[in-house]
Amino acid sequence: MKPPHRAAKASIKSWKNSLPQKTIRVLRQFKTVLFGSKPLPDFAQPLLQRFVRPLLPPRIIIISLTYDCQANCKHCGVVTSEKQAQELTTLEVMEIIDQVAVMGTGTIYFSGGEPLLRRDFARLVRAAVDRRCRVQFDTNGLLLDGDLARQLKACNGEILVGVSLDSPERQAHDRHRGVEGIFDAALSAIEHCVCEEIPVDISYYLTRDAFARGELEDTIRLGRELSVDGVRIITPALSGRLIERHDLAFLPQEELELMKRLKAEEGFAFLEHRDVYTNHRCPSFDMELIYISPYGDIQPCIYVPTTFGNLREEPLTSILKRMWRDRIFKGENVQCLAHCNRPFRSSWRAPGPWRP
Repeated sequence: MKPPHRAAKASIKSWKNSLPQKTIRVLRQFKTVLFGSKPLPDFAQPLLQRFVRPLLPPRIIIISLTYDCQANCKHCGVVTSEKQAQELTTLEVMEIIDQVAVMGTGTIYFSGGEPLLRRDFARLVRAAVDRRCRVQFDTNGLLLDGDLARQLKACNGEILVGVSLDSPERQAHDRHRGVEGIFDAALSAIEHCVCEEIPVDISYYLTRDAFARGELEDTIRLGRELSVDGVRIITPALSGRLIERHDLAFLPQEELELMKRLKAEEGFAFLEHRDVYTNHRCPSFDMELIYISPYGDIQPCIYVPTTFGNLREEPLTSILKRMWRDRIFKGENVQCLAHCNRPFRSSWRAPGPWRP
C-alpha cells in the first residue's frame, strides 16, 4: 500500500492528467450545444478558429517513420524532402506517442516513405493502441504479409489500413510505381487484412486522365470485389515530383463532377480531405492536423516545408503553442498552399523557412 502522502500525490496527478481530457470533451461539444447539427453561421467560424480551436489538440497527428521506400512512384510527394542520417529511434517515437496521447489527440497516422520498412512498426502500433489512440497507416503492400496482419490484429485496437493502388490494372500500377509485382502484393495485403478482419481501404491515386477514362468506377468495383471497407480518393498533390505540374490539378468543373459521382457511392468512395475540394479549406491551417518528420521536425503538413521546432529539443505542446500563434494560422490563409499558392510552390527548394 502507498503511504498516505504518496497516495494523495498520485490522486492529484491523476486528476491533473484527466482534466485536459474533460476540457477537450467540453470544448468539442461547444459547437453542438450552440448550433446543433446545423452548419456554423458565418460569424461563428472565425471566432471558434481564433479562441476555441487553439485550446484543442489536433484531431490527427501524422508521424512519418521514414522517407525510405521500395517503390519509385511518379507522383511521390516526399522524394524531394531533405533526408538526414538519424531517423527517430524506437524510444523517441514511443515518447512522441506518449505526448500525443496525453495531449488528447485521437488518431495517430503512421506515414512514410513506406512505414513498414521500420522493423519496430508493429511495436509502435501496439504502443499507440495501448495509449488508446486510433491508428491509421498507408502501405504499398510489399511487406504486409499474413504474419504482420496477425500481429496487428493481436494489438486489439482500432486500426485502419490503407493499401495504395494507382490503377485497377496490374501493368499500369506496376509501371507507375516502378516495381514489378507490386499490384499483386497490394491485393495480397488487402486479402490478409480482410482475413484478419482488420478494416482496410484502398488508397486510390486518381489522375485527371484516369478519371476521364472511367478508372474510378473500375477501382470502386474492384474494391467491392475485394471486400474492402472503402476507397479513399487521393488526387495529385503539387509537391515533390509534381511541384510544377500545374496541369495535373483537377479543374473546378472536374472537382464538381468528381464530388457528384462520389455522392452516388454513399460513403464507400470518398475524398481524402473533403474540405480541400469543397471549399479549399486546409485541415492544417484549421489546426486539425500536424505532421512530424522522421527526424522530429514539426510542420503544418508534409507539403509545407516550414519547421516550427524539433521534438528532440522541446516538448510537442510547447512547439504547438508557438506554432498556433504564428500569423499563418490566424485565419487569412485557409486554402491549401500546395494547390492554391504558386509562390509557395516556387519557393519549395529555396533555403530557409517560407512564409505566405
